[in-house]
Parts: sequence; C-alpha cells; structure tokens
Amino acid sequence: MGAIFSDAHVLTAVIRYNLMVMLFFTFITVTFNPNLLRLDHFKVLAANIILPIVVFLLVRIWDVETAMALLVIGLAPTAAGAPVITTFLKGRVDHVTVSILLLSPAMALLIPFFLPLVLSSGAVEIQVLDVLIPVFTVVFVPLVLSFLIKKVMPLAVPYIAKASKVNFYLFLFNVFIASAKATDFIRNDEQANWVSILSIGIGVTVLGLILFQLGERLGAPDLKLENSMSLGRKNTMFALWLALTFVGPLAALGPMLYILFQNIYHSIAMYQLDQREKGNLSTGNS
Repeated sequence: MGAIFSDAHVLTAVIRYNLMVMLFFTFITVTFNPNLLRLDHFKVLAANIILPIVVFLLVRIWDVETAMALLVIGLAPTAAGAPVITTFLKGRVDHVTVSILLLSPAMALLIPFFLPLVLSSGAVEIQVLDVLIPVFTVVFVPLVLSFLIKKVMPLAVPYIAKASKVNFYLFLFNVFIASAKATDFIRNDEQANWVSILSIGIGVTVLGLILFQLGERLGAPDLKLENSMSLGRKNTMFALWLALTFVGPLAALGPMLYILFQNIYHSIAMYQLDQREKGNLSTGNS
C-alpha cells in the first residue's frame, strides 16, 4: 500500500507521535522488578552499544549507506513485542521485560551523544542537541507519563492497558508511511539504486543472525532464548524513526527489511518448537 500510495510520504512526521503512543502503552503494561535484574541484562546492553558501532566502522569501508542503515537497527532497544514472541517460544517473559525497561531509556540517553560522533565522518553531519531533545521526548515523555499514572491513578492502569491493542494498528500505519517514503525516495532520488537496496538487504540478514546468535552466547545457558530475544528482537519503529529523522530515507530501508527478517526468523523458531513438541507427544503416546 505504501508503494502504491507513495504520496503518503508527507505524513512522515506522524511516525514520531505514533511511536510515543506505542511506547506509552508498552511502559504502562509492564512493571520493572529490580530483583529480576541480572548481569546478563548489562551484557546485552553492552553488546547493543558496541556491536552497532563496530559493524558501522567495518561496513562503512564497503558502503556508507548500508553502514548507516545497519547502525540505526543495531542501536534500537529491545522491541515492545518481544515478550509476546517469548511467550510463544516458551521462554521467560519477565527477563525480556526487564531488557525492554533497561535498554529503552539507556539507549535514549546514549544515542544523542555517540550517534553524531559516529556519523560525523560520514555523509551525515548532526549535532548532539539535534538528537538529544527529539530522542528524550520520544522515549522519556511516555516513560514518565506511564510512571505517574501508575503512581497517581493505579486503578486506571488496567483500563488503559486494554487500549494497548491499538499498538498493532499504529505499527502497521508506521510501516505504511515508511514504505511510501522509501518508494518516493527510490523513484525520485538519484542516490537510490538496486545495488544499494540489495546491499542493505544482505547486511540486514547478516546483522540479524549475528545479533540473535550473539545473544544466545552472552549469558547463562538457561537464558539463551531470552538473551537472544533481548538483543536481536529490535524496536524497528524506533530504528525507523531514527533513520528518517537523522539519517535518510535509504537508511530507513534497513529497519523495514529487519521487520521482515526477524519475523521470518521467529516463525521458523516457532515451527521448530511445534515440531519438537509434536515429536515428544508422539514419543510419549507410543
């Protein structure tokens, strides 16, 4: 639909506000329990900071646009939908929830300082303050608002949480707008070419596999799935907003392709789990 109605690219600014609403519903529906905080969470956070920068510096030698697309994906925190996928895969939801609540504000604090630093030698020139205020607004306004509601009006939380289903439709609408923006860019900008698009697609696939596999190996053996989910399952809407706001439409193809990649990745994981359970059931019955 975005490719067909590419004029919808004029709505790009709406992505920011949709993202704020999505984060608000995420924060209002999850509760931080400091007793669940483990060393594994900080290992995931460290990897979420270091790996994107290393990948950017290496890939930049080959192609700057691909490097920037991968950078915005890698910097994104754990996805709001990660606990749901963890449930389907029979993992510990509480561990992944803590990752969301740790990585979201932590990356919001760090990105305004090292994103300009990393991009300063590339095709994009941005200042710390250019990133600081928008990122703080997008992440911390929903975070503080949800915290205040929980403290002042705790009885209202269950009713507000019921409306969180709107996140799915906001997600789809953001993808629609981003698709329109990317389509308009590909049609009208000389920088856009199929070599760059293919390069970003290959880069996204390789980065995704590295993130998920590295997550499995970061911490405790009994938390392989949870750490993999925390590092690999990205908040693609945040990455999409970062790309469109501070980098460029071509870089926004990275998060869009990552949406496809991570859902294929977890669809395969769910299928494998289903087959194992069927096999165990058959063995038990026999």
